[in-house]
Amino acid sequence: MDWVTVHLTQGAGATYRLPASDFAMVKVGEGNTPGSTWWIVAVANHMEIKGGSERRDISYLTDATLWNSVSGTVSSVPMSAHWGNIPWSGERLMRGLQAQKLALSCLP
Repeated sequence: MDWVTVHLTQGAGATYRLPASDFAMVKVGEGNTPGSTWWIVAVANHMEIKGGSERRDISYLTDATLWNSVSGTVSSVPMSAHWGNIPWSGERLMRGLQAQKLALSCLP
């Protein structure tokens, strides 16, 4: 899980560690390339907006090197998520969507 905190905190220029309670990881399995292991990483995202804050959870499909945002406008409903840039179909896509749904449901 440390590679997740490094990516999500250092990539944004932040100086804090992402608490383990703010993200969930679910293994999706092999991608299009044999031997590659992919994960869904869901992150509890609190956005500051005028008059308060709003929570919009985000999720990524990653192999620890490539990070593809698969968050949609309604990220708690994976079928509305944006998977159009992911060249997966059939059973592999269904595994990804199920992993995304599970990861999002694990967030506090």
